[in-house]
Amino acid sequence: MLLSNVLTRLGYGSENATWRNCFLTGAQELHHGPEAAGVSSAGMAAALTVTQLFDSLAIQLDGKRAWDSAAHRSAGTSPTAARPTAWNSATAD
Repeated sequence: MLLSNVLTRLGYGSENATWRNCFLTGAQELHHGPEAAGVSSAGMAAALTVTQLFDSLAIQLDGKRAWDSAAHRSAGTSPTAARPTAWNSATAD
């Protein structure tokens, strides 16, 4: 609580808007806790260029597993029925 009061005083006494915002935001977060930021990627794909879209897919796509998955699909078999094999995941082998 003491630090919150100090940051509030520094914020009100600061002439520079950047420092004022920094001090007052710090005081608010200490007093009330940080606010959760609502993050949604729903509109992000529409804002990406074609190059950026392919770059984001390349980051998430495991090329070797995608190639193996495509080979199994063309042969009419499935490598695993439980989950798709082409995407990277924390549970991947």
